[in-house]
Amino acid sequence: MNSLLLFLLCLPLILAAGLMAIIALRRGGPGQVTYGANIAEGTHEDGLTGYADAAITTRHLLYKRGVAANTFAVAGADDVILGTIADEVATADIAAVPVTLQLLGKGSTKRMVASEAMATTGVPVFAAASGKIALAGARQVGVLLTTAAADGDVVEVQDLLPTSAGAEVVITTKTITAAESGSVFFLSLAGGFTATLPAVALGLHYTFVVKTAPTTAYIIASATADNIIGYPVAAVGTDESANGNTAGDQINFVANVALPGDSVEVWSDGTSWFAKASGKATGAITITG
Repeated sequence: MNSLLLFLLCLPLILAAGLMAIIALRRGGPGQVTYGANIAEGTHEDGLTGYADAAITTRHLLYKRGVAANTFAVAGADDVILGTIADEVATADIAAVPVTLQLLGKGSTKRMVASEAMATTGVPVFAAASGKIALAGARQVGVLLTTAAADGDVVEVQDLLPTSAGAEVVITTKTITAAESGSVFFLSLAGGFTATLPAVALGLHYTFVVKTAPTTAYIIASATADNIIGYPVAAVGTDESANGNTAGDQINFVANVALPGDSVEVWSDGTSWFAKASGKATGAITITG
């Protein structure tokens, strides 16, 4: 058999082997993760590629989608979080050097940056300000696997798809986000504070419960005038509707009247907030404004 004939007979096998090698390389091989797909194209298994909105000098922070579709920005405590970035990018390279975002809940465990000392492993950790994590918050991102001595320490986390914690003890002024819909807020500062609702949107729902009796009112404020509708609390055992339907700008847990366990639920139909109050004493909860 001459050399040319042998080559022609073997050519299909050579081409098939080459094709299989290309497919294996594109898939990354067993146990490997390939992050080559752009954030705006196709589907992704464990990560996304894109560009940072700003220079990255601290690795392993939490990130959200940036201003443009193929960019990432450092996430806050209440943002919709995508994942972490282990790359560093200089200011001059922001638009030129792509970064890899590792999706939460996918692939291996993640490194994250603590915002405080974390002495006990196996506890849930939550998104905090500036892309860090904390031991309490509104959005859980994983379970702590290693400890942190102080703010800024890098820890290992068994990451999860971000989920709402569902409950938060509030001790200071708070701006509530739509992402926290369904949450229960326990109000726990005798000196009182204001919690501001987000813009109305169909289906938003929150519950507020007095944990510490206020000596200065707790105020649940609307972002828009005269769109909270509900009944003030009447005397125990009487019909709240006897006091009349009230519309206003804010709900008040009244100082020196509201007691632990008093509560208000609010729902939005996309135009207004509808409030249902429950309290132990007449006048404990009012709607004013």
